[in-house]
Amino acid sequence: LPQHRPYLENWAPRRDLSWGKKGPAEAMRTAKVLDGFLRALLDEKDKLTGRKVYSNDLVDFTRQYLTELANVRRMCLDRAFMNGDRKRFEAEVKNLNTLLDELQMVLSSRWEYRVTDMVKFRGETDRGRSFRDGGLTFAVSIPGIIDYQARDMYELLKFYQRPRIDAYITYLRQRMAEGITTASTDELNALYRPIEIHWVEKGYDPAQAPSYKGTSVEVCRQVIERTAYFLKLPWATKTTPPK
Repeated sequence: LPQHRPYLENWAPRRDLSWGKKGPAEAMRTAKVLDGFLRALLDEKDKLTGRKVYSNDLVDFTRQYLTELANVRRMCLDRAFMNGDRKRFEAEVKNLNTLLDELQMVLSSRWEYRVTDMVKFRGETDRGRSFRDGGLTFAVSIPGIIDYQARDMYELLKFYQRPRIDAYITYLRQRMAEGITTASTDELNALYRPIEIHWVEKGYDPAQAPSYKGTSVEVCRQVIERTAYFLKLPWATKTTPPK
């Protein structure tokens, strides 16, 4: 299965609910396949618990499952914005934040997905800091690309991606309050840039990044049960043509 992250590089509302070649229908199909796979995997926990590859697969596939669902809700949020439907918009904000909260919890359950622990593992050296700032977050070796996640990480989601998402939501909410249902990419990028600079130059406070206290098996089982209703939520609503 291809891996998909919360797509944050150039967040701007898309009228056709597409995401390149991947739209909500395909994302929902993928999420349902992952739901079935994860449930089958969890049923084997008595045989496989304690094996690193088992925990790794659980976290990785749960991460992708949640991301597929979150991207669908984000597409629905965009559509609500373009329709000027404030009630639906706020409902999708709640849906999106619920899924991202669950994703943070899943990522925090394994040290390989925690920047703080990975840096400790590499050592607080120039090499370790470079690993944190480049290898785990931005692909600094790619010219012209300053906002490109190399890997999903708990702290990256909590302290970098979530503030960007909050800025995006606040911007769209303000536009709707003014009766505007279009967005400016330049205005959005201007909001994102300080968040990016803050992450690179100041980072985050590790004390504000507690990890999940249970096992990966426990958190993944809980998440699958708590989010099952998202597989039944509607997404195919019509968009009002622009005036």
